Amino acid sequence: GRTPGKIGLFLSLTGARADAADAMSLGLARHFVPQARFAGLAEALATESADVGAVVARFAADPGRSRLAALRPAIDRCFRHDTVEAIVSALRSEDSQWAKDALSAMDRASPLSLKLALRANQEGSALEIEDALTLEYRAMMHVIAGPDFYEGVRAVLIDKDQKPRWRAISRTSAIASCASRWTDPANRCTPGRRVRDRRDTVQDPDAILTQLSRGAAGSSAISAPDSSKPLTWHALRELAARTIDAVNAMGIGRGDRVAMVLRNGPEMATAFPCLATGVATAPLNPGYREDELDFYLGDLSPKALVVEAGVDSPARKVAAKLSIPVVELHPEPAKGAGAFRLEAPATLRGKAKSPGAGKGEDIALLLHTSGTTARPKLVPLTQSNLSASARHIAAALALTPDDTCLQIMPLFHIHGLVAGVLSSLSAGAQVFVTPGFNALRFFHWVEEIHPTWTTGVPTMHRAILGRAERNKEILARRRLRLLRSSSASLRPRLMAELEAAFQAPVIEAYGMTEASHQMASNPLPPRPRKPGSVGIAAGPEVGIMDDAGTLLPQGAGGEIVVRGPNVTRGYVNNPEANAKAFVNGWFRTGDQGSLDEEGYLRIIGRLKEMINRGGEKVSPLEVDVVLMDHPSVQLALTFGMPQENLGEEVAAAVVLKEGKTATERELREFAGKHLAHYKVPHKIVFVTELPRGPTGKLQRIGLAAKLGLDK
Repeated sequence: GRTPGKIGLFLSLTGARADAADAMSLGLARHFVPQARFAGLAEALATESADVGAVVARFAADPGRSRLAALRPAIDRCFRHDTVEAIVSALRSEDSQWAKDALSAMDRASPLSLKLALRANQEGSALEIEDALTLEYRAMMHVIAGPDFYEGVRAVLIDKDQKPRWRAISRTSAIASCASRWTDPANRCTPGRRVRDRRDTVQDPDAILTQLSRGAAGSSAISAPDSSKPLTWHALRELAARTIDAVNAMGIGRGDRVAMVLRNGPEMATAFPCLATGVATAPLNPGYREDELDFYLGDLSPKALVVEAGVDSPARKVAAKLSIPVVELHPEPAKGAGAFRLEAPATLRGKAKSPGAGKGEDIALLLHTSGTTARPKLVPLTQSNLSASARHIAAALALTPDDTCLQIMPLFHIHGLVAGVLSSLSAGAQVFVTPGFNALRFFHWVEEIHPTWTTGVPTMHRAILGRAERNKEILARRRLRLLRSSSASLRPRLMAELEAAFQAPVIEAYGMTEASHQMASNPLPPRPRKPGSVGIAAGPEVGIMDDAGTLLPQGAGGEIVVRGPNVTRGYVNNPEANAKAFVNGWFRTGDQGSLDEEGYLRIIGRLKEMINRGGEKVSPLEVDVVLMDHPSVQLALTFGMPQENLGEEVAAAVVLKEGKTATERELREFAGKHLAHYKVPHKIVFVTELPRGPTGKLQRIGLAAKLGLDK
């Protein structure tokens, strides 16, 4: 804190043997001892010859009763159930200043220091909350005071048999004894030496836990529809700490895999980052059927599966079949949107091999690629990968703590997990988590919480646009700062219509699982946004490469490659795929594209989706755009169908707008006015809907077979 920091530095400058932990003790003491006694303590220390051990011993002595002694029954319940609710209730019921001061101190105390104080009082010691905080800060501050000093604290409080001896020593003599051991000048807090606070000592800048340290303690981090109480940043950080403690007690730690089958909602939005701080999470689509879950869970071999209590899921049956322990997540909305506790079966107990919060190099997320004809590949992403991508998105969108994201994406997909949740958390901003996309509820949510932005896929944006006209009044009152689109190509016409309806910029971005989502993004105004382009490199480096592995100049077409801190190190147990995917440190995306003279990236299509018509390469995206410019066409999806002489022929599936008509001949003639003859679809099939994946992405590969055109 600012005041204890100043006290500690001042005392060191005057020659007193005081460090930041001593100063913290004095700062907290003001809330527990009479003002006159504290003034005397400060006066006694403010001398060049002050001996901290003796001074603290003299002024900390309190002949009065332990202020928590009357609350022993509540303390017993609190300690056994690992909660402080009972003691908080008891303190609130007592109408005295010390009770109010104790509540104030408990707000600042951590679970560890509270347990220490409660346990000591159980055993009859006079140790109180501020003293427990002092000892905890000593542990955190050993980088300043030196490890020998902290060992002195342990030696005083623990006997040779490793048993606490609370009765054998008073807090006064404990503090005095510890302070007297600190005689080495090298351990003093001298001017110019960096003083760390608790947050600094435990966090890696690339760890997810660091991303959870951005927000102001009392500000809202997670909110949800129909939830009267948002989850504060302080509560989210405490939830993360409790979650890791809980899984560690199950024998699960860093590097261990934990599968998650949870519905979209605030609990999934908190469970993912909280678990990912200390284990390798593997979120799965709650809509998967039993045979799909059997494959994914079998491939993952997780140490546990997290499901929501009371929710019947085929995942439970599959887990039982595969002997995977099921951990139930119990929502606790009264504590805030997304609050929860984990309950494991009695058999799932043990000591984690690697407990505690992880660092940047630890695996945080495992996702399968959306395989088409081949077996899906398993992508491992580290905490560093995810943190980098979250920061890249936050920077590209200029996110601040004043922003609120309307989160509508599935939370088993990289887009929702990183762009929808982690990017906002990395900026200290708020996430409003919906149960999933619902065009009928979208504008109600906009009215309810006044979000500043949202991110989705083009199919979602098209559905929202269809209801924008009837919700003009809401849009006038609740104007968004921006709309973001990713995970599929955004048609230029749709982009223009969205910007006109929302009076806000539409930012198209380019991402994929292997890059922890974002690779490129159109910039915010006043820099230009180019329709049909996914923007400029937004985090990692982006290049264009030929088949031989040579980087190509601007304007040339080839395979899009990326490299940077957000890119995976390689697929799990798949050396063949890794050999094909990585070349000279670059990751091959499988997409074909080019960079213009300003560095804007334009995607031509997936290499495996390109149509080879007798040696002529046709980009299906190019044909899609032309067909969708026809006034009667709602959606178009171009694909290759087998042809005996040419190998492949161009075909397209088309969805017409409601109330509109068009013939195959009419559409072919229209396309012929804008495309070379070999790009004009030979066959056009009219359908009522197009096949989509679980995230709403259109499924081009295999469409010929689905429509019976592969004969």
